[in-house]
Amino acid sequence: IYDGPETFSSEYLVFNQNPRGLRPPKLTWFQDVRFRRALNHAIDRETIARQVYAGRATPAWSPVSIANRLYYNPNVRTYPYDLTLAQRLLEEAGYRKGADGLLRDARGNVLEFTLAVSAQSTDGIAIANIVRQDFTKLGIKAILTPEAFSTLVAKLDNTFRWDAIIIGLTGDIEPGTARTYWLSSGTLHDWNPRQTKPATDWEAEIDRIFEQVAREVDREKRRALYFRWQEIVADIVPVMYFTTPKTQPVVRNTLGNTRLGLQGATGSIAWRYYRTGKR
Repeated sequence: IYDGPETFSSEYLVFNQNPRGLRPPKLTWFQDVRFRRALNHAIDRETIARQVYAGRATPAWSPVSIANRLYYNPNVRTYPYDLTLAQRLLEEAGYRKGADGLLRDARGNVLEFTLAVSAQSTDGIAIANIVRQDFTKLGIKAILTPEAFSTLVAKLDNTFRWDAIIIGLTGDIEPGTARTYWLSSGTLHDWNPRQTKPATDWEAEIDRIFEQVAREVDREKRRALYFRWQEIVADIVPVMYFTTPKTQPVVRNTLGNTRLGLQGATGSIAWRYYRTGKR
């Protein structure tokens, strides 16, 4: 069993910002970047890595895995776990905790929402419980609701009636393969899909980046575009990334010349040999 590099997959929390499926006050909270930034400081990624992945995961701040040396931007904005800072940022944004310990917005609405996760995902449920406990410390009533994965997909793709969802995506060394997720018109643009035109300036900029990078062949220019995209995502926080789990490839101990690579690859079969000299 080898200790391999991080995967390209990601698990994250996303809030519904779609006016076709949600109304104020929840829509107002979730569209507030100050709210999202504050809650990003309330996610204990180190505990998630330790308890869910036995320490074999790396805190994530970007849609690109740290294993992707070609396109990973190491200088994006980060949100260290700090409940005191999270509480202060919420207060600065107009959210106040009452004598009953519950957080309220400027209109007096208690911050309460459902936190959905796939009932088939043991990792997802474990992460959701960690996140929910810290949100509770801030005075937020996050109600954990495990659901069938097909139900979550139907809400994301069709009804748009959901509050917050913990879900994951597989990744690739080329971020452009996720166009349908990042384009504002994309069907997988979780927080507000199938927009006829970008609802925000930052989504319009990401649209331009992905259209430009699709035509760009210069590697350094492509890297610069993808770096800018990651900076926008980290600053605006449309999704909150947790950790990037590490691979753990397994190879028979009779085989030699194992060379660890991306996504748990263990080297070329053509270069393998049997240690015993027998087949």
